[in-house]
Amino acid sequence: MSDQERRTDPSVPREATAATPRIAAAMYLRAGTGDEVTARTQAATIRRWAARNGYKIVETFADDDRGGGGQRKPPGLERLFQTVASGTTGFRAILAYDPWRWMGPKEGEREHLEWLFAKLGFELQYCDPEYRERAAERTRLIDTVRRAMAGEFGRKSRGRRRRGRSGEVS
Repeated sequence: MSDQERRTDPSVPREATAATPRIAAAMYLRAGTGDEVTARTQAATIRRWAARNGYKIVETFADDDRGGGGQRKPPGLERLFQTVASGTTGFRAILAYDPWRWMGPKEGEREHLEWLFAKLGFELQYCDPEYRERAAERTRLIDTVRRAMAGEFGRKSRGRRRRGRSGEVS
C-alpha cells in the first residue's frame, strides 16, 4: 500500500506525533442493557485510540439505550445528527467504538448513517481494536479477490485479442 493510499484509507490509523495537528472529533457512546462493553469501556478505548492517532475529542454524545425498543433514534444519536447537519460543529471527525453502536438491527440503517456523515464531509472512525483488525483482514481479502479478478480479466482479454487477430470465432 502506498503512502497516499495509507493516508486516505480509513481502516489504516494515523500515527500521531508531536508535530501532527490534532483533528477535532466528537465521540459517540452507546451501551445497551445487556451489553458487555460499557460506555466507560468504550470511552476509554476511544480516548486511547484518539490520542495515538492525532484526534482531540471536543464533544461527547451518549445514549444508554434503555427502553424505546428501537422504535426511534436514541436522543444522543439524534443530537449528534442534528449537530452535524447544522454545519456548525467544532469537529470534523466522529469516533465510535464499532459500527453496531449507531442503531438497532434494522437493515441498512448503519450504512445510511455512515453515508450521510461522509456526504456531509465528516470522517468516521471505529476504534475497537478487534473491529479494526477484522476490517483490515476484510480489506486484504477484497484486495486479493480484486487482483485475482483483474488477472483473470487480463487473461481472457488477451485470449480474445489473439483469437480475433487469427480470425477465430469465439
